[in-house]
Amino acid sequence: MDSSVEQARRADESYDVRGMAGHASHPEVLRQAGAKNADLLIAVTRSDEVNMVACRWPTHCST
Repeated sequence: MDSSVEQARRADESYDVRGMAGHASHPEVLRQAGAKNADLLIAVTRSDEVNMVACRWPTHCST
């Protein structure tokens, strides 16, 4: 997930990952990305707080 549509597209096309544009700590973006059902979620933003929220959200979401 990247705030840049172009970077997200590149990741999606270049690697065996799902690239999406959006903010990694917003529940609706994580839901649309399928984070709850992901085998692995790796957050590597410049913000430790965003990384923590993104990685913990799937285990705490109710929907």
